[in-house]
Amino acid sequence: MDAQTILPFVPIEGGQYTISIGDVDTQQKVGNDSTVVLKPGECYYLFVFDYRSGSQVAQRWFIRKVN
Repeated sequence: MDAQTILPFVPIEGGQYTISIGDVDTQQKVGNDSTVVLKPGECYYLFVFDYRSGSQVAQRWFIRKVN
């Protein structure tokens, strides 16, 4: 998906998942794969964004539980 994409909520079972994010244009990984534990009945947001450092632009991502 592109970094500007907003996807609808997708229900999944609680459990352990490995998250791997790739750049849609270059097919390069965005950061490292991370293993997360998602709790059943909880809601999480996954954010992918551009990060500027001088003239360089890199993608970053993070996941947050909705409180």
